[in-house]
Amino acid sequence: MSALRIVAVFSATGLQGSAVINRLLEDGSFTPRAITRDTKSEASLKLKERGVEVVQGDSADKASLVSALRRSEAVFAVTSPGATSELTQGKNIIDAAKEADVKFLVFSSLPSLSKLSSGKYNIPSYDDKAEVEVYLKASGLPNASLLLGGFAENFWKLNFLKKTSTGFNITLPKYSPTAVSAFTWIGHDLGEAALAVLKNYEDPSKEVSGKSYPVVTAQLTLRP
Repeated sequence: MSALRIVAVFSATGLQGSAVINRLLEDGSFTPRAITRDTKSEASLKLKERGVEVVQGDSADKASLVSALRRSEAVFAVTSPGATSELTQGKNIIDAAKEADVKFLVFSSLPSLSKLSSGKYNIPSYDDKAEVEVYLKASGLPNASLLLGGFAENFWKLNFLKKTSTGFNITLPKYSPTAVSAFTWIGHDLGEAALAVLKNYEDPSKEVSGKSYPVVTAQLTLRP
């Protein structure tokens, strides 16, 4: 009997982690392990009902992560805004993964807006993720980063998209209707992208490790 190829998935009960877990379960090549702060939440219990191992781990607490990541072949890492900076969260995950002898780490990243705008714009969620990516690439841990666009799900989750008698209205504050923007359908495409790098990271000819991959479903304007 072959050993389980466990992939520890952060944000397991959130949009990104759920998308990755769903695709891993569908494919069957890897066994997902859900990493969550609350193993007794309704979402965690639903994962357990599907046969997913649910383990407590807090990205603000590196010690909890080392234990949670033991026996994992790979990690899908997500950081989120909160009391602990995303930079600290990311470094904790990377350091814990190395200590737990993880072989490969996939990081959900974003570009640095402060660098892209020459300092005009500074959004911590973007800039911290970009710094985590730099730290990851210098860590010696084989890795790949997935760069996401705006979440397509936000159009209906945040009520941006409203049906009218003639079609749909899209309402976004301070957003140019003619600007071309990248959007990612998380539930449809993120899991597929994560699975692709996980399946190919061991093949040197694929040259997966150390790369950053845009995961974009469509580039759109908000004007028909």
